[in-house]
Amino acid sequence: KEKERAEKELRDEEARKRAYEEMRIRQEKAQSMIKPLLNKIEREEAKRKEFVRNIVCAILVTLILWVILWVILNRVVAYNVGYMGNADLTIGVNAILACALIVALVIVIIKFNSKEIGTSAEIDKMKLKVLLYREKAGECEIEEDIKKCIKVVIEDKTPYSTLYEGNIKSICNERGLSPTYRQLSIIINMARSGKVGYGSSK
Repeated sequence: KEKERAEKELRDEEARKRAYEEMRIRQEKAQSMIKPLLNKIEREEAKRKEFVRNIVCAILVTLILWVILWVILNRVVAYNVGYMGNADLTIGVNAILACALIVALVIVIIKFNSKEIGTSAEIDKMKLKVLLYREKAGECEIEEDIKKCIKVVIEDKTPYSTLYEGNIKSICNERGLSPTYRQLSIIINMARSGKVGYGSSK
């Protein structure tokens, strides 16, 4: 009996060691995936901010140049050429200026839209993926139902420009999941903040 007890204790100890080693490997693997994702999220968010800043600046510069051109044509040239009192010529010049402004703005928007920039939904999905890796690493706990919904949202290839309750619900419903309003709110909060926001840390 002593021998059997000793053998059982040895087997239990080996099983604990194996379980601990497996958990350690899983945690290390999860941790190694978190940093590159966080760096990618940071780069994408910086690119989006730069994109918005550049397009606003480009539109402002275009408008300022257009106003200067309008003043030159309607004040300086009009006065010298003498069509100030001619309604048809005034309308024609203003129509040309309006067309020039529209074309300039379209060119600016097309130029900036051609750049590869991640959508807010893609950034949100990356943040959700980070949270799943953190859960694997034992840094936090996520309810099983919410975890299933998050996995479905991450895997979805629909090109939504942003994530909100409605499209998350439709994605989940297609895969046989029915998240509650509370769960949808939690998922949205996690996607926006990149934090679990509930549950206990291990």
